[in-house]
Amino acid sequence: MEKILVVTRSFDQQIGGMETHTLLIVKHFLARGYSVTVVTPHIHDGNAPLFTLKGLIIKRISSPPNDLLKYSLKFLVAIRNFIERHGYEYEHIISVSMAAGFVTRRLTNKKNIQITTVLHGTYHLEQQSLISQFFNTRNKNIKTLLGIPYCAIMKILQWNIVVCSSKIISASTIITKDLNKCYDKKYTNNITTVKNFINEKHFGFIERFNRSRTELKLLYAGRLHKEKGIDMIIKLVGFLEHLNIPYHLDIVGDGAMLKQVETSFKDNQKVNLVGKVSNKKVAIYLKEADIFLFPTKITGEGMSLSLLEAMSTGMIVITSDIPSMIELLDDKKDGLLFKLGDQKDFNNKVLWCIKNIDQLKNISHIARKKIVTDHSLLKGLNIIEKAITE
Repeated sequence: MEKILVVTRSFDQQIGGMETHTLLIVKHFLARGYSVTVVTPHIHDGNAPLFTLKGLIIKRISSPPNDLLKYSLKFLVAIRNFIERHGYEYEHIISVSMAAGFVTRRLTNKKNIQITTVLHGTYHLEQQSLISQFFNTRNKNIKTLLGIPYCAIMKILQWNIVVCSSKIISASTIITKDLNKCYDKKYTNNITTVKNFINEKHFGFIERFNRSRTELKLLYAGRLHKEKGIDMIIKLVGFLEHLNIPYHLDIVGDGAMLKQVETSFKDNQKVNLVGKVSNKKVAIYLKEADIFLFPTKITGEGMSLSLLEAMSTGMIVITSDIPSMIELLDDKKDGLLFKLGDQKDFNNKVLWCIKNIDQLKNISHIARKKIVTDHSLLKGLNIIEKAITE
């Protein structure tokens, strides 16, 4: 039985897309008969059942970084020491994002260790995103400000990754283009691009917009932070109320702006604050809603898994025109795009859907077809397995 080591900063399935993809990769290799060991500083209590998966070993090393830092020096040193002592025991080492970024070229050459890195972002895209948030979308907070110089540290980690990785798996063409832009071709000729993927069978298509409607059901699912555009959701509701347009809105998630959201919608019976729920329960809201709102202000944001899941079920997605969304969607063909941070344009795109319900059915079908063709689970995992094992 071949052994695989997976290095990741988090194995908490309640956090986001990177963690979800890590679990999907782990389960895929387990199903193929591999033995998989995951080393990480962060494991959520809800992951206890994972320990029962045959062939899976989970090791917690060091302590999780604080909320402002994605990686701590303590964690990176622990990873380096672990690979130096045990790396030779594994046929394949997979580093998710920059988790093994402190592993040096000397170590990989000396021990003849082959590392495949799955990149869900780059320091350059992250830096551009933070600058855009701070100056263009007025998201001026301490986390955004401190994040800009922190990208200089990430630049060093990423350089080690590019130099030391035998193979790089990029989560989008945008990441691949940025790597090719930042580094010499001799360091980037080992990149395999895999578009974000979901289990489309778990998010089956539901026919919508085939009957007379008196209102549309809107859904926001994500962190309640300004950089995710929750402030724009608040203003959108005010816009719809002013025009006396029938609607219903579910807000799934929690975060720093929870209190403000609760205050804003305290007496509004059309808005349902769900709070944080499991991924399985999010799927229930995806089935019931018509329009998925994704007004993110993070220009370096990847293809959101929740957005792909919404498209898979046939929901109409309305999202800001950040690079990853421009790559994913054709406006008014398989979704709707609005200008980044433009409240008026955002409001008008929602209003367009309400006034053109007869056109939404076709958009819904095209969106589902795109997910099945370009973002299916099996296709993505097969590409990753081939890239790692060949």
